[in-house]
Amino acid sequence: MELVNRWTVGTPLGPKHAKAGAPDTYPFGLQTSVMLRDVDYVLRKLDWMRAEGIWPNGLRYLWTDAFGVVLYVSLYKELGEERWLGEAERLVAEVERVLGRPRGLRIGEAADRDGPYFHYLAMWLFALARLGDLKPRYRARGVELARDIHPAAA
Repeated sequence: MELVNRWTVGTPLGPKHAKAGAPDTYPFGLQTSVMLRDVDYVLRKLDWMRAEGIWPNGLRYLWTDAFGVVLYVSLYKELGEERWLGEAERLVAEVERVLGRPRGLRIGEAADRDGPYFHYLAMWLFALARLGDLKPRYRARGVELARDIHPAAA
């Protein structure tokens, strides 16, 4: 798999989200590359996040959702299960529905998350490119978004 969150090694989702009932964690200092190949661990963590209402069923947040698209694409590539590709496409549609604006995307759903910030958008463009490797229309969407938010790219 391509994605790892190196800030959460040793806790379910970092200290902020360390809750009782969280899936087993790896001890501190363990190489993150081991986690990349432990698909069962990734799936357990994803199930736990869903059950806790942390992600993907919480508020939309462009940075987190970009990593989510990459995660779903990675799971699809690793497992070959179409459902992960479908999850990636549904997440893109939901982000566009909730955060989409005529001149780009907001960075988050909360009132103080009006944007755009270019590093958030850059991560979103990266996620669209990864999905675009499999479904070219998403790469085209990324190019269109880049042109919308940065007139010099047009």
